[in-house]
Amino acid sequence: MQSVPSQAIRPLSLNASLSSYRLPIFHKFRINPAIYRKSRKSPSFFTLRCCGSSGGPVIAKPSWELRRNRDAQEPDEKVVALRLLFSKPGIGIDAYIIPSKDAHQSEFIAECCMRRAYISGFTGSAGTAVVTKDKAALWTDGRYFLQAEKQLSSSWILMRAGSLGVPTTSEWLNDVLAPGGRVGIDPFLFSHDAAKELKEAISKKKLELVYLCVSKLSSLRVELAGTGASAIVISMLDEVAWLLNLRGSDVPHSPVMSFWSLYEVPNHLAKALKNPVELEGMQNCHLRDAAALAQFWCWLEEEIHKNVKLTEVDVADKLLEFRSKEDSFLDTSFDTISGSGANGAIIHYRPEPEICSVVDPNKLFLLDSGAQYVDGTTDITRTVHFGEPTAWEKECFTRVLKGHIALDQALFPENTPGFVLDAFARSALWKIGLDYRHGTRHGVGAALNVHEGPQSISYRYGNTTPLLKGMIVSNEPGYYEDHAFGIRIENLLCVQEINTPNRYGGIEYLGFEKLTFFPIQTKLVYLSLVSNDEIEWLNNYHSQVWEKVSPLLEGSARQWLWNNTRAIHKQ
Repeated sequence: MQSVPSQAIRPLSLNASLSSYRLPIFHKFRINPAIYRKSRKSPSFFTLRCCGSSGGPVIAKPSWELRRNRDAQEPDEKVVALRLLFSKPGIGIDAYIIPSKDAHQSEFIAECCMRRAYISGFTGSAGTAVVTKDKAALWTDGRYFLQAEKQLSSSWILMRAGSLGVPTTSEWLNDVLAPGGRVGIDPFLFSHDAAKELKEAISKKKLELVYLCVSKLSSLRVELAGTGASAIVISMLDEVAWLLNLRGSDVPHSPVMSFWSLYEVPNHLAKALKNPVELEGMQNCHLRDAAALAQFWCWLEEEIHKNVKLTEVDVADKLLEFRSKEDSFLDTSFDTISGSGANGAIIHYRPEPEICSVVDPNKLFLLDSGAQYVDGTTDITRTVHFGEPTAWEKECFTRVLKGHIALDQALFPENTPGFVLDAFARSALWKIGLDYRHGTRHGVGAALNVHEGPQSISYRYGNTTPLLKGMIVSNEPGYYEDHAFGIRIENLLCVQEINTPNRYGGIEYLGFEKLTFFPIQTKLVYLSLVSNDEIEWLNNYHSQVWEKVSPLLEGSARQWLWNNTRAIHKQ
């Protein structure tokens, strides 16, 4: 083992690094313990005030109870109870649609709003449940097929959205309901456009939809005046938080508060274009996050090599412990995905204490995690092997890495939508007939939601939002072999202008600047599959990782970083 080059340790001073910031104001809210208990020793049920006209309490299970393995033959008592309401006076419906979102269209939602998880038992972040008088179906995308198979009981039909021959919710309703049928929705859970689209789609069979900060504010008012509007209602929690420069703690993983704002302007687009202060905060928090990650991975490798038995939950909890030592740490930005072996193939796998696996040193291990800091939001995925990977695992990992590098190096003309770039990340996999069932992928907020629109990089060409200077996106190609392993490599990138030698047509060209600086395991790289340019990219990246992160470390963690950022060469 080579020793770390001697260098003075220069720990980052949080106060110094934040002195020039105009940071958002955070509000903490005291939660009434009588109605919301996090302790697993607390009662398994809590009562929520019913918002309907019928009165009476609604009994809901906390999400950790919903995530347990369900007996395939367990009676769906909640579905039966829901169907009994269909024929109640004043309701009279033949089907009911339960989406994932809450009344604010949030991605991460409070436990009391997990309606779809409550009715179906499926806890993935994306999906729609539809219950008719004699059927129950759930739609979700390729990230969650394996998870849904495990969590749905035998009385549910799993609709693999996007797969050949699988109908949409409206197509299915048109097929299973008789003409004149009535489809119920909660109007608070659907946007105007979504409800309008659904209404038009089901009307083909004559089905009926039944509706059961100063500078930023100044800019918004100017936009409103130009449209002739006198007011605007903003319900998206991250948009309200961004507009008013406020943060809260009402929703897990997202520093937002539950409220509406009465003040359609492009509020979401302005939020996606990060200003210099937001970018500075994102850069700084990523370096502090990398230092915590280095300490964690150093600890994990030592424990694994000492043959200590660690579960996937143990690993996630320890990572949280290291991140929590940072004074500016607020919360995780999503539930940590800690998957050993076959569990890594479940794209949004969330380990639970009762059913998780022990980390197997002879299998691939995928860790996707993120944090919320006062000055920014992080999201990073690394896949490692603690033993000797197989030739096939190395080939798959290397092709994912080649796609990651290709997207990182992409240059493109201004006004290019994200779906145009998606093929950069998939090309190396496509060459041998492989692919992955998720976008490549999402925007990220600055001390806001880890998934932020309107931009994305995805094979879904419906999103024509162009990538613009100041936007932050993730770069996370992957490959997943069902019941075997999962591979994903994720960094966050910021869109920036690139000074190209030519500017055909006078247009500007854009590219990416890295925000994430953390080692990629070189043991998994098949050197015969990578070009000299790709090796140069990896070596330059690791050189930057060492230069930026090593001053924040000391002792064994610093040695670990040195060992994992050394240059590689073809034989």
